[in-house]
Amino acid sequence: MLEGRFRTLGNFIKRRYKAIIIVWVVFIVVLLPFAAMSTSLINYNIENVEFAGSNHTLSAKAQTIMNSEFNSSKGSSNGTVVVLYVDSAFNSSTSYHIWEKLNSTYSKNLSSLGASGIVSPYQIGNSVVDSLGNSTNSLYGNIMKASNGTIAAYGTFKNATNGFESFASNLVKIDGYFNSTYHNVSTAVVGYNGLFQSISGASGLLYGIPLEFYEIYLNSPYTNISEKDNFAYSTLMKNTNNFSGNQTSIGYFMYFYASWSKLVSNNSSLPNSDTLESAVDNAFTNFSAGMNVQQQQFFYSVLSSFNVTTYQNNSQRLDITEQLALSISSPSSAVERLIFNSTFENFISNGSLISLSANITGTLLSSNNTAISEFTNSTFGETPEEFALSFESSPHVNNSFVEGQMNSSLLSTSMSEFYRSVNMPMNVFYSGILSNDTSQFKQYFVDSAASGLNELASTLDKNSSSVVSMFLSLGSSKSAMNLTESFLTAHFKDYPYFTISNPAQFVSSSVKVNGNVSSLVDGNYSEAGISLSSSLFHSLVPPDFSGYMVIIDFTPSRLSNSQLSVLSTYLSGVQNQFDPVKIYSTSDSQIANGIEGTAYSGLIYSLVAGMILSVIIVGIYFRSAFLAFVPLMFFGLSMIVILGLSELIFGIIMKTTLSFIVTTLSAMLILGLSTDYSVYMLNRYSKEQSEDKLGTTVQWAGHAVFTSGLTVILSYIVLGIFKVPIIGSGGFVNALGIAISLGVALTLLPSFMLIFKNRIRQKKALINFRKVAMVSRKHKRALVAVLIVIFISTLVVYEATPTSFSLFSLIPDNSGKIGYYEMTSAFGGDTLSPSYIVLTFPGQVYQDGHFNVTDIGIMNNITSALVKDNGISGLTTLTYPFGKYVDLQNISGSPLAANTTLNQSLTFIGKDGSTVLLNFTTKYVSYTEQGIDAVAKVDSILKHVVPSDVKYAVGGTPQSLLDSSDSINTSTYDIIAILSVMIFAVLAFQLTSILTPLRLLFNVGTSALLAVSLFYLVFHYFMKLPLIVFGPLFVIVTLFGVGLDYDIFMVTKAREAVMRGESDEDAIAEAIEENGGVILVLGFILAGVFGSLIFSSIGIISEIGFAVTAGVLVDTLLSWLFLIPALMLVLKKYNWWPSKIRHER
Repeated sequence: MLEGRFRTLGNFIKRRYKAIIIVWVVFIVVLLPFAAMSTSLINYNIENVEFAGSNHTLSAKAQTIMNSEFNSSKGSSNGTVVVLYVDSAFNSSTSYHIWEKLNSTYSKNLSSLGASGIVSPYQIGNSVVDSLGNSTNSLYGNIMKASNGTIAAYGTFKNATNGFESFASNLVKIDGYFNSTYHNVSTAVVGYNGLFQSISGASGLLYGIPLEFYEIYLNSPYTNISEKDNFAYSTLMKNTNNFSGNQTSIGYFMYFYASWSKLVSNNSSLPNSDTLESAVDNAFTNFSAGMNVQQQQFFYSVLSSFNVTTYQNNSQRLDITEQLALSISSPSSAVERLIFNSTFENFISNGSLISLSANITGTLLSSNNTAISEFTNSTFGETPEEFALSFESSPHVNNSFVEGQMNSSLLSTSMSEFYRSVNMPMNVFYSGILSNDTSQFKQYFVDSAASGLNELASTLDKNSSSVVSMFLSLGSSKSAMNLTESFLTAHFKDYPYFTISNPAQFVSSSVKVNGNVSSLVDGNYSEAGISLSSSLFHSLVPPDFSGYMVIIDFTPSRLSNSQLSVLSTYLSGVQNQFDPVKIYSTSDSQIANGIEGTAYSGLIYSLVAGMILSVIIVGIYFRSAFLAFVPLMFFGLSMIVILGLSELIFGIIMKTTLSFIVTTLSAMLILGLSTDYSVYMLNRYSKEQSEDKLGTTVQWAGHAVFTSGLTVILSYIVLGIFKVPIIGSGGFVNALGIAISLGVALTLLPSFMLIFKNRIRQKKALINFRKVAMVSRKHKRALVAVLIVIFISTLVVYEATPTSFSLFSLIPDNSGKIGYYEMTSAFGGDTLSPSYIVLTFPGQVYQDGHFNVTDIGIMNNITSALVKDNGISGLTTLTYPFGKYVDLQNISGSPLAANTTLNQSLTFIGKDGSTVLLNFTTKYVSYTEQGIDAVAKVDSILKHVVPSDVKYAVGGTPQSLLDSSDSINTSTYDIIAILSVMIFAVLAFQLTSILTPLRLLFNVGTSALLAVSLFYLVFHYFMKLPLIVFGPLFVIVTLFGVGLDYDIFMVTKAREAVMRGESDEDAIAEAIEENGGVILVLGFILAGVFGSLIFSSIGIISEIGFAVTAGVLVDTLLSWLFLIPALMLVLKKYNWWPSKIRHER
């Protein structure tokens, strides 16, 4: 059918071969710059792989929930992260000095690389201890300040108390002086004054009344003695109101008047002073008769001391009164004379006896002690004389009296302020002061001072009164130390991030350096009395503190080889300074760089080896040095075009990269197939005997090459559509490459053959393939049976052998990979690529401050099962917020510790309140078979412990690898099915047959299964290596395309012979004889090309290279030569059904 089309193409080439060459040259020249840029397309990173699988896989579901509930987005940052691991005890000074060296020099040494930041656990540790140290120092300072202030205030309070006590004591003492003196003086004054009064009264009675009568008498208007006498009598009585009823005065006057009257009546002359004196004497005699002796003596002394004349003289009268009183009282001491004299003066002046007593008391006391005057003046603002007046009303000095004095003193305001300042009742104050027992005052001070320390006491969680008492009993330093220690111990009890192992030491350290504790310890925080938990460092420090991580950020998305060399040199320099400490490092760039060096050199080696081998084989086959290099030349031209278009399509337009595995396999595939196509075309041209050699070659060989190439293209397009990780993009690249190779083989190569037709000659075959064909003819049924046995047995091996995504196990060791393994070993698990589980509960896990008990029980069952699993190294979740179990119904520790634990636990609950996150790490590197198997076991564990109403999904790198493996395994069957249908359709159309395409697919499938089985036997069962999961798929797809090439070459040649009228047996024999040599050459070339990959140190490439090589050899040496002919001979006429091209001879 299509043979005619290709005949037309051959004729077109003959006419336009020069134009075709020019077009290709222009095309190559245009694409050459882009081809030179294509190395930037290659991605050597195997960690950030876009894994396969639908949104229904566990990892995809988990990631969707993480993005929704925990604001987590999968993917790396724009820059590069290099993780260092320092293999030296975290708490050692050496480790800290290494960090200081890195921190102080990384910017200078790595700035050219785009170093943008550095993170280490020491930054976190220093920040924590310094923050805590500053808080501790501040608290200690506040306590010291409060303590000093309290102690100073208490000192003032105590001094005031002592002062008031001294004042009261002195006052009581002085009061005693004043009281006794005053009352003694008062008694004396009253006595002296009474004596004066008595003398004055007696003299007034004895002489005063008579003289008053006598005065009236003398001044009477009457001349008659009797009348005068009566007048004087009545007037005196009237004037004195009958002496106010005083019987003594009336009685004495009556005696006097009787004596007077008698004397006057008996004397005719006018009465005079003598008469008066006589009347007084006579009256006294009668008057004194009724007195007692003492009274008689007293009145007599008065009578005898005075006379009418002296009495009338005031001065004489006072002198006589004083002398008489002096003789009666006889004061002997100076004090008595003072009191006597003062009292007499006061008597004369008729002054106040109280004032007189006070004045005398004050004078006496102040004259004896000047301090008394000072005391009364300073304390009361009074002179001693004024002060003494207060004792008149109080004959006894008691507490009430003294209290009143103190209240009226100048100190009353101070005292009032004093006891009010501490809320002390006034009576308590005076009672204590006056009893000289102020012990209870302290408690009032304590209680009062406590009110000002409520905030501090609340911070310390202490009773404020007890704090004040401690201040007063221990002093400032001890109090501050004790209270700060107590606070740290209580406040951080069971705190999850650190333990205050030695509070006293930590307080001392904090105070010593004003809170900058980190400056004291060089990373050994225990020297400051604090132990930091590994949970503080967010996986930067292993649980046993045997080392630590340092993370350096770089702005470039990937570090180049030269940049990594600078980094390596820098790290080696740091490490050498601290030998023998090892510093490991890992990053995507380092691992990729290690792979790049190996992969690039391996690719060059393989290409060179493949090209040399192809040149040798082609040269031997054609026995022409010229033709030996022709396929290589057209491969080179094809590669320029392929690389240029790849850069344009994938690099510039799609802005993506291609895995180094893709580029390696693609380069080798294109080398092999491009060479095959060239050799097949050259071989047919050299053997063609017709006049139109080129047209016939293009008609039949071109058709065969196109058909085989088309099947290969379809195979890889299907692979690309399924987006298989790592090799998926290779499907499109390979399809593009094969398409270009086909274009070159079908247009440029025929143009070349026209130009150099004289140098392309047929050579005698080295091997007689007619005999080989006879083997298939004689043993066709046995060979078909062998074919069926091979198919069944290899299918069993394929199904029974496990594959995995163990990427790390199949790449060579490099600094990045070694660092990754060392970190995983140090941490007891892969903390660099942790896994996680998201569980969705039917209701709220935490609501109104309470956890759902049922949900917590489920979480406990899950964590218990995971912890028991040997593949899990650690986990964090709701009930393991810091990697250790926490009873959420009874969180221990201080309020701060409990709140911190609770808040950390709540971070594992999603926004919807019903989703719980569980992070876990495996004991093995996530990219290895053990790591993947450990995560695979998690799903089976969860199925047994998670109730049906709780939904879960597992996420993370290992689970993504698992899901990708499952997806690839499932996709393999889908791809094979789709590929088979497509190839069947193409071949059925091209070959106008139904059974032949089915037979070809069966033969190629069997060859592919045999190749994969050999691959499994060698690498898995013999070498004990993991089998990369996408390896079998790539091999099968490749062999479906490549294997069909050779089969199609046979079928088309046999079909050509049948169409000429030959029998099936002869046609098949002719196809083997004619194509056997070239098929062997093509097979050996392709096997040699891929065989060079077997020796790659990259296991992934080595495995695929082996499998493809085995498949090509199986297809070439076994399937093509024996199995396919045998099956075709069994089928005979059905090979071409329903076509009717066969003609019987």
